[in-house]
Amino acid sequence: MSVVGFAGLTWRTSVQPKCARTTILPFGAAALTTALLATLICAPADARGRAKQIAKPIAPIAKSVAPAASAAQTLPLLEPFPETAVAKSELVVGDLRATVTLADTGKVLPVGSSASVTISINAGGGNRSAAVLVESEGGEIVTLSGAGAKSSPIRGGLSAEVALPASGVATLNVEMGLKGGARGADGKLRNRLRVTLLPQKGGKDESVLAWGLADCAGEYYGELQKIITTRRDHMTPMLEAAFAPATELPNRWIFSAKSTSPLLICKGARGKKVAACAGAAFAKPTADKQADKAQWDEPRVLQLASEILASKGTLPGFQKRTQPLRQASYTLLNGLRVYMEQEAHPALCSGVDAMVGYYQDHTPFLRHALASGKDALPAGQQLATAKVAELTGAPAAPGYSGADLADRVAKVVLTATDASETANIKDLAPKLEHMRALLDGASSATDPATDKRDAAISALRLIEANLYLAVAAKKYADLDDAIYGTMSAITDAHKAKCVCQ
Repeated sequence: MSVVGFAGLTWRTSVQPKCARTTILPFGAAALTTALLATLICAPADARGRAKQIAKPIAPIAKSVAPAASAAQTLPLLEPFPETAVAKSELVVGDLRATVTLADTGKVLPVGSSASVTISINAGGGNRSAAVLVESEGGEIVTLSGAGAKSSPIRGGLSAEVALPASGVATLNVEMGLKGGARGADGKLRNRLRVTLLPQKGGKDESVLAWGLADCAGEYYGELQKIITTRRDHMTPMLEAAFAPATELPNRWIFSAKSTSPLLICKGARGKKVAACAGAAFAKPTADKQADKAQWDEPRVLQLASEILASKGTLPGFQKRTQPLRQASYTLLNGLRVYMEQEAHPALCSGVDAMVGYYQDHTPFLRHALASGKDALPAGQQLATAKVAELTGAPAAPGYSGADLADRVAKVVLTATDASETANIKDLAPKLEHMRALLDGASSATDPATDKRDAAISALRLIEANLYLAVAAKKYADLDDAIYGTMSAITDAHKAKCVCQ
């Protein structure tokens, strides 16, 4: 008995005359394979004899004829796009012709849109089929479709083989998504499409089509990023500044104004939500802006100044988080910030006018309060200048200077020495404090006549009111710019950049 190894199999054999009687003891291979080997080794003699009698030579296998290669199987190696190429509307290879038709000829298209091309192939030259390759530069081939056509991906696009009818045309449709990034030699955005016609019998012809692009959404997004970068620190912080106290303001009037009632005009119809409210100094907005400015008479100017002084420079209607003006301001600022910080997308140019229009239409009291707060200062300055001119009998110098007006009043109601001493005080608040003390001492007045003294105090009171209005006017202007100035910047950017057809 011996051990024989074959193809990883191991077994023991006992040799006898004419046939090896084999006992299979497989150790590592499949039992079925081992049994098959044993049958082949020990076939009966008569079976072997019969096999010899019926054995005949086996005829050689005939070689099969390979079918003719299709156009798709003989695709050429793809080449880079040429720097310049003339777009051809007709492709010709022998008798085979194809017409290439563009849907948007001569238009500048927006990035994110799509372009369509139709390829019509006329049967000819004995070609039973043809292949078409479409490759993109900068864009993306979305579909290559047609009756009886099956598309396959290739580098940069798709290919399709289409059966050609005996008569008529075979039509393929191409949809190409337009993307930004690719530019021509002139630096302008463009996408290109190469169409290659490959007949079944060999040869090729190609056309390179180009579309000029306008990346309106991308350029508008870039402008939004500039706006948010410039204005981020002047948006929500401006709201915080609106109700921050101004430490430079005095604790009380120097030339006290008559007390006013800080009623709020924020009462809506019963059962309806109040949209906004403002201090009593703010009249209801009208369509006539000039009329609104003219409403700033002396009582209203002094009333607003009193509210500002009483709140240490905090804007009326913005002192508490629950007040509608403050809530509306926060909502607008937060909404504008979120809008500008969103991700770029092709539809970014859409809906801007509707958004800004909605914000404008639904915040009339806020817009009016901010505009009126800015108008109050020039109105107060005009009133003060007029009172001083009436007191002194001479017109004021061009421009407004509270200190100069106070010095002119001093020359009328104070001694020359006191007036000169007053003029040496440069800052307005200390100057007014000094004059208050002098006017309270009757011996300092050159003319103790009641009418002039009262007129002087009335003029000085308006000069003082403008000191407080100036603090508020800057806050009103900053907040107005943060909210509605940002809206204007967005609208201007939209008009400048969103010009695509």
